[in-house]
Amino acid sequence: MRKHDAVTVESSPEVRPRRPPLRSWALAVLRAAPCPAVLAVSSALLDARSEAGRAAWLRYASTDLTNLAAHPLPSLALSVLFSEEQPVAWAVLALAGLAALGTRLGAVRALALGLTVHVLATLASQGLTAWRVHAGELPVSARVMLDVGPSYLVVTALVAAACYGVGWARLVGVAGFAVLVPTLFVGLTELDVTAVGHTVSCLLAVLLGWPAARWRAGSARPGRAAQEP
Repeated sequence: MRKHDAVTVESSPEVRPRRPPLRSWALAVLRAAPCPAVLAVSSALLDARSEAGRAAWLRYASTDLTNLAAHPLPSLALSVLFSEEQPVAWAVLALAGLAALGTRLGAVRALALGLTVHVLATLASQGLTAWRVHAGELPVSARVMLDVGPSYLVVTALVAAACYGVGWARLVGVAGFAVLVPTLFVGLTELDVTAVGHTVSCLLAVLLGWPAARWRAGSARPGRAAQEP
């Protein structure tokens, strides 16, 4: 970058995110819809399996220590697709969170943030389990467990929307997170894997959401609304 270009950027006024109009909300919902649609379809396919087939799918997709060692990428990719309980509720919350966050970051970046935190929170929670097994706090059998679901992604989208959303988007994030709070951290004092993952997801949503929101605001031009690339 030439020096006079840098001066121009530095002297430009900061662009404040504007409240998204109704049309932007409709577009955000449409752009976020593919993710919850995939969640709903994958859950329907899972339910259509026999009991043995369903159990086999879940065992393969689970992000436990055994699977992370044997096939890390497939388990990380598939685990987010399958919900053991209330798949419709998770799909609705995913739509709400991603659409609300998408009004600030854009649909692609909102989903990228959610998936990134899904991976990091999984590795953190299972890494803690690995350490506890090594230290003798947990039996070796703890390396095999059922750890699937889109909750890390959904929690990330809702928390980031609550912190960095604009106008009604922030309220959507707060409301969605409030619905989940009673069950998110159950077992945290015992270092339950899911509770630890939810805690890490909340922290990373705040930490990683801030630079993403700042970058998005800085990339907008005065007099123009930020648009999804």
